[in-house]
Amino acid sequence: MGLLVWLALGAIVAVLHSCGPEPTKSVQTAGNTFFPLAVGNKWVFLCEKASIGGRLVDTLRIDAKTSRGGSDYYRLRGLWPGFQNGLWVRRDIGGNLSWTADGMGPEHQFLLFDAPVGAAWPTGLPVCADSLSMHDDYAVVTTPYGRFDGAREIGDVGHCMDAGWDIRLARGIGPVAYSVMTIAGPNVYLLTGAVVKDDSTTGPTLVSALSSSPN
Repeated sequence: MGLLVWLALGAIVAVLHSCGPEPTKSVQTAGNTFFPLAVGNKWVFLCEKASIGGRLVDTLRIDAKTSRGGSDYYRLRGLWPGFQNGLWVRRDIGGNLSWTADGMGPEHQFLLFDAPVGAAWPTGLPVCADSLSMHDDYAVVTTPYGRFDGAREIGDVGHCMDAGWDIRLARGIGPVAYSVMTIAGPNVYLLTGAVVKDDSTTGPTLVSALSSSPN
């Protein structure tokens, strides 16, 4: 059975002037990958201060899977603006992700979790994310659901002042926060709940002590 982590929707902290939450207890995580891949995975995020171009609630989900050349590709919806049909991603043996627009076209590097801090790589994504870099390889992220230690923080290289993007990912959970820069300032989206498993992991089902079955 695939590794299964149920993360119920946590209490949403009302912060009027920022997207930052109050500190909460640590969340139990399981598994080694920074981006679990399985159809049905879903991550829900909240930003309580949405500026121009921002959204209050956002959902990232995996809704399809296909195979090509012995590799599995998963369709992510909601992760990258401008890709209405989603991004198809593949995980390599090292756990890094590459992407293709339709699951059939040329592949590009996407999220390189083993890159050293400061390293940058081309992605083939639109301008302002045509290159990403490792900002931090041991970030501490506190969300309305809980605290995640040792997260990877990956983002743009900073050549677009008002269109930047970064994402923070925790082992066994995947994305726990992401930021979008707008001309009115940054929007920071924080994890409030998720349903996560990983097709490559076998073993007993592990359930977080803080969780319950989601709707």
